[in-house]
Amino acid sequence: MIGEGRSRQQRAAAPMAGGCSSSAAGRRPVVGAQFENRHGRVWRVEWHGTWYIAELDTHGSAPRETGLDELVEFAMERLRD
Repeated sequence: MIGEGRSRQQRAAAPMAGGCSSSAAGRRPVVGAQFENRHGRVWRVEWHGTWYIAELDTHGSAPRETGLDELVEFAMERLRD
């Protein structure tokens, strides 16, 4: 089931797996974005001195570090899926 019963708003409000969406001591806002392909798969990208990406609908999907070029390529491929 797409989103495992969660609405798009609930997925958007959920923090990235592994606690990556919290800023250092809550002092700085987290810079991030989400994107969803036509099949309803959702990914979150955040900046914490480097880029991190995680799929939101996958249980245990740990964010992984990525470079900007790889991130752009990854997003383009997923949006074409």
